[in-house]
Amino acid sequence: MSYRTVGVPQRGRSRALLVAGLSLSLLLAALAGSVAVGTATAQSDGDPHVSVPNVTVTPEQPTPGQRTELRTTVRVAESSPDSVKIEDIYIRPEGSANTLARAGDFGTVTPGGSLTVPLSVSFSDPGVKDLRVYVRGESDDGDKVRLQYPVTVSVTEGGLRMNVVASEATVGEETPLAVNVSNGDRSEFRDLELTVAGTALELDDPRRLDATLGPGADRTFSYDATFTQTGDRRVGATLRYTTSTGETRTLRDSTTVDVGTGVGIDVAVRNASVGGETPVAVTVTNGQQTSLGDIELTANGSNVRVESPRRFDADLAAGAERTFTYDATFPDQARSTVALTLRYTTADGERRTVRETATVDLGRGGAPVERPQVEVSVADAVPGAPRPVNVTVANGLENEVRQVRVVASSPEAEFEVTERVRSTLGAGSSATFRYPASVAESGSYPVEVTLVYTDDGIRRRITREFDASFGAPANPGEITLTGVEAVETGAGLEISATASNVGSSDVEAVTVSVDGERVAAADYFVGGVDASDFASFTLSTAVDGNVSTVPVQVSYVVDGVERSFTTEVPVQQAAPEPTRGGGGGGLPLLPIAVVLVVVVAAVAVYRWRRG
Repeated sequence: MSYRTVGVPQRGRSRALLVAGLSLSLLLAALAGSVAVGTATAQSDGDPHVSVPNVTVTPEQPTPGQRTELRTTVRVAESSPDSVKIEDIYIRPEGSANTLARAGDFGTVTPGGSLTVPLSVSFSDPGVKDLRVYVRGESDDGDKVRLQYPVTVSVTEGGLRMNVVASEATVGEETPLAVNVSNGDRSEFRDLELTVAGTALELDDPRRLDATLGPGADRTFSYDATFTQTGDRRVGATLRYTTSTGETRTLRDSTTVDVGTGVGIDVAVRNASVGGETPVAVTVTNGQQTSLGDIELTANGSNVRVESPRRFDADLAAGAERTFTYDATFPDQARSTVALTLRYTTADGERRTVRETATVDLGRGGAPVERPQVEVSVADAVPGAPRPVNVTVANGLENEVRQVRVVASSPEAEFEVTERVRSTLGAGSSATFRYPASVAESGSYPVEVTLVYTDDGIRRRITREFDASFGAPANPGEITLTGVEAVETGAGLEISATASNVGSSDVEAVTVSVDGERVAAADYFVGGVDASDFASFTLSTAVDGNVSTVPVQVSYVVDGVERSFTTEVPVQQAAPEPTRGGGGGGLPLLPIAVVLVVVVAAVAVYRWRRG
């Protein structure tokens, strides 16, 4: 097997014939106006009796996307001693291995015969396309045939052109949609049928018809579109028409429409700084044709603390706007964003949500700054008693700070006061702010302290959380009763005892009281008892009949906290008084009576014996 090359000296005559044949073919084709050829030559490294006389292009000037047919003719000269089997024909861009179209196994072309093979291609964009048509075959004697033919195709923007035009849309509201069709061709197009469709898109009539569109003319088809969902929605237009040659063609175009809610959120963050209190202004705009109700706006984000992040409003009229202002703090230089979530109710009662996120540029204020120090201490007190929570602010800066505001709070401790203010705090000085607070039980509780101040004209904020110890004194004032005695004397009851303070702190308002069944209510105010001291008392009351015990309640106040206890005291019955004779006073009657009886008896015996 051998390969033959055009231009080999021993085949100079054949080559001359081939070139002449090709030139003639190109001339004829050019006269026919059906060939778009840049170089009218065919090159073969095989049998010079085989040639490609022409390649026709239809249409001559295709438009982007239009099917374009290249018809390649392969001819075998009558003088050829062999027939040629055409194995395949394919098309590639010049200098590229990318095959645009290929076909094969066409059979054998005999001497004097020819073969024409159509191959279809299309081009995505306009411009001049330099192509190569390749022909491969084999002669009867086994010689390989290789031919290539240059073709230049000019893809124009002529013909019909279409453009879908749509602006931003609001969900649920009519939005104008236009499809522009223009005829850049020199011929008329007819039977135009335009159809528009898309996702989450409602159209009264998506189909439009037009009989003709003349050369150079244009037409705009208008629609009232309604999108049913938010987001990026694709709208596609399909135009079918008939060319002047009767060919039916299809043209497509599409666009993406940003469908929003019609409610805008604008975030403005100015002069943001690390550790500083930065105002964040959020403006909500109602671009809808109806009012918004039940507005709830929440601000948060990353690397940001927002004070009072939730804001509410009853409604926002159509076309109106409202600005909400937040105080935000950016704790460090990490990337910071402010995220806004807006929830509202439409006029149809539908609950919707709009979100917006803004990246915060800390700018020149982003550098770390020196800040005052904050510490917390808590005094011991009995549980339930108010105690001072001391917040000390130490200004280690080289300049004073102004408009100092210190807020202390705890989710578990009850603070009577949560905010203290001070006009200035000098450089190198400190101040302690006291906040009365109480807890039900002693232990550790979280205390959050926020210091807000103005430093060199910049409002700054520091927030710290402490695990504060709310301790109790080791031996607080405590009252016990000693030497208790209750004696019932007929209809009365006397209770005597000593109230002893066994604690290390004073107690106040010691009160003893009784009240019970068959015991009349009564109390006795003992008063204050110093630490390790005592006070005696006697409480008298009335009783109804005999009682065996009486409840004695003792109450007192220690460190502002009232305490009390009750104890059952046994009742003793008093000894009965000795019985006295009538008239009261004088000699005892019984001995006198006995003496009188004895005397009477002696007299009686004496008289009996005398007779």
